[in-house]
Amino acid sequence: MNVPSREALLDIEWLIHTHAAEGYEALLRAVRAGAEAYGGPVTAVAEALLRLRRPAAIARFLDAADVRHGLAHAFATGSWSTNPGGPSSARSCGEWLRPGFPADRRAAVPASEPRCEPPALPDLRRLQPLEPLDCVWVGHVDGIWGCEVSTDGRCMVSASRDGDVAVWDMESGTLIARGRSGEPEVRDCVVTRDGRRVISVHRSGRITIWDLETMVPVAAFAAPSLTSKRPASSSASGVCGSLNRRRRIALSPDGGRLAVAGADIIDVWDLERVDRVATLQFEPGLPSGVLALFFSSNTAVVTIGASDPLPVLTWDVATQSVVAHAMLNTPPSKSVSRAMLTPDHQFLVAAGDSETTVWRLDSPTPVAVVPHGTSGQALAVSADGALAATCAREIAADGSREILRVWSLPDLHELHSWNLADFGCSDIACALAFAPDGRHLVVAGWEGVLRRVVLARR
Repeated sequence: MNVPSREALLDIEWLIHTHAAEGYEALLRAVRAGAEAYGGPVTAVAEALLRLRRPAAIARFLDAADVRHGLAHAFATGSWSTNPGGPSSARSCGEWLRPGFPADRRAAVPASEPRCEPPALPDLRRLQPLEPLDCVWVGHVDGIWGCEVSTDGRCMVSASRDGDVAVWDMESGTLIARGRSGEPEVRDCVVTRDGRRVISVHRSGRITIWDLETMVPVAAFAAPSLTSKRPASSSASGVCGSLNRRRRIALSPDGGRLAVAGADIIDVWDLERVDRVATLQFEPGLPSGVLALFFSSNTAVVTIGASDPLPVLTWDVATQSVVAHAMLNTPPSKSVSRAMLTPDHQFLVAAGDSETTVWRLDSPTPVAVVPHGTSGQALAVSADGALAATCAREIAADGSREILRVWSLPDLHELHSWNLADFGCSDIACALAFAPDGRHLVVAGWEGVLRRVVLARR
């Protein structure tokens, strides 16, 4: 589509006129395209428009709604402000929707008493991200399951429930390329170490390799099944937590190989030739299920099992056999949805609904446990292994809130915490990613928006 000029997209009268002439969805598409091309305050407009469609049930009323009134509230409660260091507002209303209701329903819905006076619309050209944010991307129209920053810090990749995999410029906040998978639920994504490829994991089990600059698929193949084919008696009782939230892929240190886990099998692929070079098969005496995996060298894969206790198996790829075996005691709740290794491979960090746990891989007893878990896949470990981040919904006396926390490793000492509503986040966050510098953390919101938090120097 032809992208409107930046000046038009930052003109409230142009936005209102386009909405009246073409409808809400056409306006949203135009502004999202502008946000991808220009970034900055145009992204603020795209975020505000996206906020108007939540909850999804109101989407059919948006063509005739009072969008000027709705946008006034959306800007006041979003991630941007002309006073980025000032307080944000949580106040909103539904009065702006009434013109979009059918006449019979409109009469049945009384106007607010007294009538809502919306806040003044800001100067759109002066909008900046609220502190401590420094960049925002309107990435997708549905929930984001995964995000990762490239090792050089130049770009970020995000994967969504809507089937998109997108690559973003970390400096400008603009889109580099978007790949459309043709199926829903892309569950995870990584960037290869050389920055040339993106690898995505689909809920269906398909693994897709994309060219990063163009997001044209290079290859695709099926991952091993998450359903065990072995008799139930061969599998010990394990930890609870969604299978679809486990990290099923790992890259070798030289970036040349990819390991992909199923319930009973790990396939190892050569990424240059896109050939399967090994299949690691769990023996009958070993419990099935993989919580996490990583390469300890270019020729050795380590898997963390999902049974109780957690088996740590080291596999030699050449002989396709287990050469070392250890155990980790499960956390008190026995609930783990996501687990990650520190880059030095010394510590495992795992989180479930209600707690986060750290182990040394050479000791069965946890180093630290805290009573704060994750929403979705919202667990990240920094490139230097010094920080972890979690995000989860927590219940307080005045209601529930989504709390983002940054922890020191390995002791899980809390360094920072924020209520995501203060960032303009209108839903849970299901994915997190540290930038390589350890001073920026990307928070992927379920409403389709990615926000980058600036972390205070340690």
